[in-house]
Amino acid sequence: MDNPFRFGGIVGGADFCNRQLERSELRQAIDNGDCLFLHSERRMGKTSLVSQVTSELDSTSYLPIYMDAWTTDSVNSFTLALARAVGRRLNMNLEHLLESLRNAFSRLIPSLTVDAAGQTQLQFHLTTDNDSARTLQDVIEGIYRIAREQSRRIVIVIDEFQRVLDFDSDEIERQLRSCIQQHRGVAWFFLGSKRHLLRGMFQDPARPLYRLGIHYPLQVIDKEHWRPFIRHRFEASGIDLRDTQLEEILRISGGHPYYTQHLCHTVWDMCPSNEVPESLVSQAQTRLLEREGDTFSAQWEALTMTQQRLLLGISSQDAPVRPFASEFIKQWNLSTPSTVQRGIEALLTRDLVDRNEDGYFVLDRFLSAWLKRRMAES
Repeated sequence: MDNPFRFGGIVGGADFCNRQLERSELRQAIDNGDCLFLHSERRMGKTSLVSQVTSELDSTSYLPIYMDAWTTDSVNSFTLALARAVGRRLNMNLEHLLESLRNAFSRLIPSLTVDAAGQTQLQFHLTTDNDSARTLQDVIEGIYRIAREQSRRIVIVIDEFQRVLDFDSDEIERQLRSCIQQHRGVAWFFLGSKRHLLRGMFQDPARPLYRLGIHYPLQVIDKEHWRPFIRHRFEASGIDLRDTQLEEILRISGGHPYYTQHLCHTVWDMCPSNEVPESLVSQAQTRLLEREGDTFSAQWEALTMTQQRLLLGISSQDAPVRPFASEFIKQWNLSTPSTVQRGIEALLTRDLVDRNEDGYFVLDRFLSAWLKRRMAES
C-alpha cells in the first residue's frame, strides 16, 4: 500500500487536510475580483491551498492562471513569464491561439516551437520597441481584454511575488496598481513565503501596492482538523495509532502542514506491524533530524556568534520570544539591543526566523528541534 501522507509538492484532493474556511474565503475573493496578498512561512501550503481552490472552479466561468515569479529577474522576464502563463491556459487550436494572443498582447510576438521531446512550446518575443513599462502595461491590460472576450472570471496567481523586490525598479508594482484600480473582472492573488518582504509591499505607504488589496496571512491547521485526518489515514492502512502518539506528532509539528505530513509519513514507513510501537514517533523525529543534519550544520556554521546565540535563544522556547527584553539579552550574552537588532535582521534575511504579535520564532520546526538537541547534548 502506498504511504497515505503527502508532502514536499502540491498536495490536493483527498491528500489535502481541511482548510474549509480558507477555501471559502479565497473563493469569495475570486468571485469579488479582489486583489489578495496571501503570505505565510515556507511550506505552509499556500500553493496547495490556491491550487485546491482553483481546481474546484467551473472551467466555463473561470480561468485560473498560475505563474511562479521566482525564476524571473527583470521587468521584461516577468512580463514574458506572465504572457506565457496566460497563453498556456487558453484552450484553443494553435492558429486561433496565436491570433488571440496577438490581439491581446500587441507589443509581444507569439510563436510556437517544438522542443527535443517533440512537444509544442509557446514562446513570446519583445518587439523592437523595448519599452519594458509599456509592454508590461499592455500585457496586464490584455489579460482584462481576454476576460471580457471570454466572459470568464480570470484568476491570476503569482507565486513568490516578493521576487520583484530584487529588480532594479518598482515598475511592476506601479503598473499592477494602475491597471487593478482602473479595471474589474480579474482576481489577483499574490503569494509569498518571505513574509516580512511581502507584508512590507502592502503595509509600507511608500510602496505602490500599499493597501491595494486584502491582507491574508495563512496560519497552521488547527489540531482539531488534523486529528481525524491523521487517525483515518492510519486506520485505513490497518495501523493502530494511539491518541498519545497522535498528540505527540502534533506537539512536534505544531500543526504545520509540511512537518505534520512529513512526520506522519516517516512514522507510517517505520511502523513494523499493525500497531505503532510506543517510542516510534520519537524515533521518526530522530531519523528526520539526522537526514537534515548536514543542511542544519551548514546553516549554523554560516552564522556569526551573535546570530548563533540569538537563534539558540529563540529556539529554546516553544512560544515566540521577545529578544529585546533585558533578561533575554543578559541570558544569551548579547551585549546591547542594537546588537540584537542587527542579528535579528540577518536571521530574517536568511529566512531562519520570523515574527508575529507575540515575538520571534524559528521558522523550521525541525531546525528548532535540532537546535534544542544540540543544546541538550552540549
